[in-house]
Formats: sequence, structure tokens, C-alpha cells
Amino acid sequence: MQILPNYCPKITMFKRQEIRGLMGLGIRFFMIQIGGVVLMSISNIIISHQFGPQEVTPYNITYRYFSTVLLIFGIIITPVWSATTDAYHRKDIEWIRSCSKRISKINILFLVGLVFMVLISKWIYSLWIGNEVFIPLSMSVLMACFTYSSIWNWTYSNFLCGLGKLNIISGYVTIILILYYPLSIYLSNLCGINGVITSILILNSIGAVLYFTQFHQIIKNISN
Repeated sequence: MQILPNYCPKITMFKRQEIRGLMGLGIRFFMIQIGGVVLMSISNIIISHQFGPQEVTPYNITYRYFSTVLLIFGIIITPVWSATTDAYHRKDIEWIRSCSKRISKINILFLVGLVFMVLISKWIYSLWIGNEVFIPLSMSVLMACFTYSSIWNWTYSNFLCGLGKLNIISGYVTIILILYYPLSIYLSNLCGINGVITSILILNSIGAVLYFTQFHQIIKNISN
């Protein structure tokens, strides 16, 4: 095995002053990643507490059905983060702008796919779980809307992470973690289980708009 001495780590290369920056960056990454997990876990707890454990089943089935779209989208959007960072350091702002336009067009295709999934959802549920669990069409529609807002949210959060603007994202995640529980309780009392989905849809949509506007404002400022 060939040894490359120039790339071997050395104790003399350790810089204590870099610890704070690296730890702060790592903590922000952790908060961003854990935020989504916490939100979905809280949703199950709220539904179980408000309507009974049996009502968690239709929610989870609907979520798992539409989350397949997010899995596919994740394959597409994941490389954008590192590619944006590379383009940003090369000062290739035009590539970042054109990439965002291409992803926006792809997002429209996902919207069409989600509409189709809603239309065939009753048949898919029947094939998947039979007639043991009733899932209203309104729940599928709301979950499809939540999924699409997540796609836009995910799109521009990746661009912002690639540009190093983690404070925007970590600040937003902190706010929704504070607001989600009281909002979901309030809306669930008004609309039932659909209120829980509506609450996370509202907060997710706010994030999607925030990330979209911040991204374009940052790109505009860099270009000028």
C-alpha cells in the first residue's frame, strides 16, 4: 500500500482555535437533522393522546405511502449540497442559479406525481392493507400537500447549506419546534387528525417560502 506522507494526519497540525467553529457547525447540523425526526415523533404522540392509539395507524400508513416520493427526491437533491459548496467556492454563481431552475422544473414533475398518487390512493390502500383501516381522501390530500412543501423546503435548504447559511435553517428549525405542539393541539381540536397534518403543513410551507426567498436574495447579493 502506497503511503502519502503529505496527507497523513500529524499532531503538529492540530489547531485548538478551530474547535469552536467545527463544534458549532456540527451542532447546527445535528439540530437541523434531528428537528424533522422530533416533529414526526411528536405527531404520533399528539394523535395518540388526542384521538387514541388506533388513530395513529391511518396517519402512519398515509405518511409512509407519500414518503416514497421523498425517498426518490432525496436521491436527486442530496448531491446538490456539496455541488453548491464547490460552485460557491469557485464563484460559479451562474451554475448555482441554473441548477436551482432545473430542480424547480423537476419539482413540478413531483407535483404531478403526487396528484396521481392521490387519485389512486384508495386503490393502493385497499391493495396494501385491505379494508381494515379507513383512510379519508382529505388525509391523503393534506399529506400530499405536506410532501410537496417538504420537497420545496428540502430543495432550498440544501442550497442554503451549500452556501454555508446554516443560521437561517437552524433558527427556523428552533422556531417550528416551539410552535408545532401548541399549533397542532389547537388545530386538532378544530379539525381532528387532519389538524395535526395541517399544522405541520403550515410550518413547513413557511419554511419553504423562507428558504426560497433567502436563497434568491443571497444569490442576488452575491451577483451584485
